[in-house]
Amino acid sequence: MDDNTNEEQATELRSLINEVKASGMKVGISIKPKTPAEWIVPFLGEIDMVNVLTVEPGFGGQKFMSDIVGKCKIIREASKEVHIQVDGGVAPSTIDACAAVGANVIVAGSAIFGSDKPQEVIATLKKSVEAAATA
Repeated sequence: MDDNTNEEQATELRSLINEVKASGMKVGISIKPKTPAEWIVPFLGEIDMVNVLTVEPGFGGQKFMSDIVGKCKIIREASKEVHIQVDGGVAPSTIDACAAVGANVIVAGSAIFGSDKPQEVIATLKKSVEAAATA
């Protein structure tokens, strides 16, 4: 993509963000594993949440892509206010890495619903996010 295409897309996205906010709703944007975190940084002051996909979109139960959590760190360093949601493969074994770099909203469907003890999984995930938030 050339710079003009990127500029046109940014203008269209900003227009959509403004429309959504004008209707009284909050705005969240998802970024796929191959999308660089730097792409979203110019919009952070205008949106409420970034959903960082830590698996390729399409279906549940995929393996967590640990190299993606670095995106959360870049986003968190650029904005302390925006909510950062991690989505895909998040489980008790991966939550600490996510929380440590600023993720404060978790999607952990397979880890919770695939567990014999879902309440324990939820408690573990919540504890990790809360501990990182107060560190």
